[in-house]
Amino acid sequence: MRTCNTRLPFVTFLLILILSGSSGCVKRDKPELMMTDVTTFYLIRHAEKESDGGSDPALTEQGIRRAHKWAEVFKHIELDAVYSTDYKRTRDTASVIARSQQQEVILYPARDLNYAEFADRNLHKSVLLVGHSNTIPAIANGLVGKESYSELDESNYSMLFIVDITGTTRTARVMYIDPQSSD
Repeated sequence: MRTCNTRLPFVTFLLILILSGSSGCVKRDKPELMMTDVTTFYLIRHAEKESDGGSDPALTEQGIRRAHKWAEVFKHIELDAVYSTDYKRTRDTASVIARSQQQEVILYPARDLNYAEFADRNLHKSVLLVGHSNTIPAIANGLVGKESYSELDESNYSMLFIVDITGTTRTARVMYIDPQSSD
């Protein structure tokens, strides 16, 4: 009997299933099914970085693989924009996903992001932000308007924060997605 690791396709399927019921960000054949009044932010931390002691390390080989796996996870989600902080590890993670979406990486400040202005600028869009262990939870908190999430553990590269904004309703959820698990 042959066995195979089907965790990534299942995780991808689960992600698509969850997202298709909550926002208009999943590609659909019928435009009338799109919920254009929803703004969705997907927030992930950069992939694994070199531990060379520098302030702007590159991705490790494992990090490069993870960035490609994240691109696979997002391939069924039509992103309108891909944002990254101006660090090698975040730009390199974001660029893999952006290329798969025929998007350019847009830089945003690592600190002092004006959440209301950022949400207004991306109104009715589906947007990915790639950031850091301390900034991604803070951005999710800022977009929702309440302190729900704390900094990620330095070893955690697998959390996907999803923030939906519809009118004055703001919801957030977190999923553990380990795109490395299929390796």
